[in-house]
Amino acid sequence: MTYIARRLQRLEKRFPAQPPVRTEPSGAEHIATWLASKGIARGAPESLIEAFARVLGVAVQALCVYLQRRAAGVLAGLPSQERM
Repeated sequence: MTYIARRLQRLEKRFPAQPPVRTEPSGAEHIATWLASKGIARGAPESLIEAFARVLGVAVQALCVYLQRRAAGVLAGLPSQERM
């Protein structure tokens, strides 16, 4: 059994694991495509999340908090005082 283990170690060194190839667009790419389809252009200093928050009519910080809550499984909407 030790021969097989050594052989596997040599093969793993010779042929390292390849990183997985992404076949689907990321979430950021989906948002950028959606914004572009609506004819919304980002300004030069504007990040994607700033443009997305502007389109949604909410503050960037409120959007970040909302997305973090959604990622944690909390399904609450944006409070009205956090809107722009």
